Amino acid sequence: MAVKDFIVKNNTQMAGHITVGGYLAGPASFVIDPSAVGDNTGTVVIAGDLQVDGTQTSINSTTVNINDLNLTLADGAANASAANGAGLTIDGANATFTYNSGTDKFVVNKSITGIAYADISGTPTDHIALTDISVGTPASASGTGAIAYNNSTGVFTYTPPDLSGYLTSETFTSVVQDTTPQLGGDLDANGNNILLDNATKISFGSDTLQVKTDGSSNSIIQGSSTTYLRGSSVNIGSNGGSGGYPNTILVTGNVSTSHVEMLYGTSKKFETTNTGVTVTGTVAATAYTGDGSALTGISFTETDTLDSVTGRGATTTNDISVNTLTSTVASGTAPLTVTSDTVVTNLNADKLDGKQYDEIIAEATALAIALG
Repeated sequence: MAVKDFIVKNNTQMAGHITVGGYLAGPASFVIDPSAVGDNTGTVVIAGDLQVDGTQTSINSTTVNINDLNLTLADGAANASAANGAGLTIDGANATFTYNSGTDKFVVNKSITGIAYADISGTPTDHIALTDISVGTPASASGTGAIAYNNSTGVFTYTPPDLSGYLTSETFTSVVQDTTPQLGGDLDANGNNILLDNATKISFGSDTLQVKTDGSSNSIIQGSSTTYLRGSSVNIGSNGGSGGYPNTILVTGNVSTSHVEMLYGTSKKFETTNTGVTVTGTVAATAYTGDGSALTGISFTETDTLDSVTGRGATTTNDISVNTLTSTVASGTAPLTVTSDTVVTNLNADKLDGKQYDEIIAEATALAIALG
């Protein structure tokens, strides 16, 4: 029988095998449909390797199983630049895992969440940058801070670090790990107190200003510059115990009316004014300076002595008015020296030149009789 081409115009069914020495050629859309025909079921088995030379391969299956342990993308790429952009894309989620030849790194455009991620040994030339990490295992005091991978289960295991040397269930009593701690922002006491032991201090500047206590006394110590204590009203008082904290010295007012008040108990005794000071009560002093010549509104209402008067000034050109003038000088010394020869009206004297009035009259009468 001569070998010739033949054409079958209708369907052909064969019960045996077909051996082809060349290739199978068909229309633009070539379909292989195993039984049952027309319902996309059955199995097509290719007993050898499969090579697809077309530019696009589409797989509409919902489940794809690949026995190979390694998938090669960008096969035949001459260099990294030719493989730029190779990776995985999840349609609908706009999620990609691709290779960037410019930085020679994988680029992930979505966050990665897992229990653990990597166990890196040796000296890596770069690092893994993760922007969103979720660790399912909480920290414990028995951990080592290690990450391990189980080849059998394919699971990473993270064991948190041992924090027993740093964190306990008790309240911190001191911070000793850092001897020169620095704040990166404001310190919020969270409604609690900051306690300092005796003999400790708070220093400002290069120890320019110190606030300290030794348990028995408190001190604010300042160096060579000026210290200001300012406020719309500054009160200085003592601890009154159950009586509270009474004001003892009060500084108040603005720039033009600021003044100082000093109190005894709740009574104001001393106050500065725009003309001087006002004292309420008695001023007791051991000495005064000045002769008092500019003092006004002063009168003596009690018995005074010339000793105390002259003690305030050796001499005076002012008038002295007193109710009773008493001299306690001993006999033999004139209690009063008068320079003027003007008659003193209403001067009553018990003696004149050491003689009584009746003695002077008797001598005057005797002299008149003798002279006839």
